[in-house]
Amino acid sequence: MEDINTPSTTGLMDRPAGPDYRLGAIPLAPERFSTWKERLAQWRALRDAPLYLEDGRARAARGAERHAKRRLSVHHATQYGHVFSNKRIPRDVQAAAMGRFEADLIALTPRRVLVLEVKNWSGQLKVAGDRWVQVQRSGAEVTHPNLLAHNREKLRALHRYLAHAGVNIPAERFHQAVIFVNPRLEIDPAIADHPAVLCMDDVGDVLGSGTSLGRHMAARLVQLLTDAETNATLAENLLKVIPPTEVAAATAAIKGLRTWDRLTLRGGRELQGDIIWLRLTGNQAPAAALKPGGAASLEWRRGVIGGIQWVLRNRGAGNLRGDIFWDQHLVPGRRVPLDADDCVYFHEPGEPKPSIIALSHVERLQIG
Repeated sequence: MEDINTPSTTGLMDRPAGPDYRLGAIPLAPERFSTWKERLAQWRALRDAPLYLEDGRARAARGAERHAKRRLSVHHATQYGHVFSNKRIPRDVQAAAMGRFEADLIALTPRRVLVLEVKNWSGQLKVAGDRWVQVQRSGAEVTHPNLLAHNREKLRALHRYLAHAGVNIPAERFHQAVIFVNPRLEIDPAIADHPAVLCMDDVGDVLGSGTSLGRHMAARLVQLLTDAETNATLAENLLKVIPPTEVAAATAAIKGLRTWDRLTLRGGRELQGDIIWLRLTGNQAPAAALKPGGAASLEWRRGVIGGIQWVLRNRGAGNLRGDIFWDQHLVPGRRVPLDADDCVYFHEPGEPKPSIIALSHVERLQIG
């Protein structure tokens, strides 16, 4: 019901709307020696923080990417390779201001370097000029760029990035594909007939041939017994593989690419973007102080027992437990106290400017 006269609860009092996790301004740092009544009000706000459920389509898209990564990781073509997810490739390695592409999956095998776009779309997909139009099952139309052209730009950017990192892999070893994982998508033949448009069962077509143990060992033996130029020539022309030294160098370079930072809200919704700074117990930490790949749980005292400890004994609103700071190994138990007014300055992709997000709504931090 949307009638404004319809009550929202079973009682005389309507439940107040929960505060949004986005703040209009940076909150003042709380007083360390606040009164128990002030702490009680803070605890009630913390306890009543709303749940933010994940959007169904976003959850399905992430699930599709995880499924695709698992399938690729066990494919025989990637036996001696690596599969990376959500890596952000510089558009121009010489100009950071140009931004970055996000690759759903990057597969590095002994024979190929691949950038793969994974989509869980349903409905119909058709061509409209230089764009693709998805007609959803609801009838709504969503216009997308030509994913084949867009993904090739990502592939070119990856090739430039690896070359800049000193990795010498021939351009013909680079491939790309768009993988549609949902069988309920009807694809226009103008799109479906392209060799780089695949379903999950056909992903082997772009991964190429697998590499046997004998060929893999032979490539390593050639690497040990010859100089770099001879090694590259024999690997490319005799064994038909990328030299193991270049595979190792490419692996290290791709591992060095960042992914998005992620905030998991209470209820499961996940926000992705860039943390610009993080404020804990009144101390502001810049993004440079955060360790890539680190993760931490935010353990808030939302329950009654925790509330008593906080309100009556001033034990604090909660703790951040994990390993997200470069020097957090020096902190006993890797536990950092939290205040109710702690926050993070966070820039989500597509948003014109960063948002101030209250950490009291956040359950987990993941550094990209």
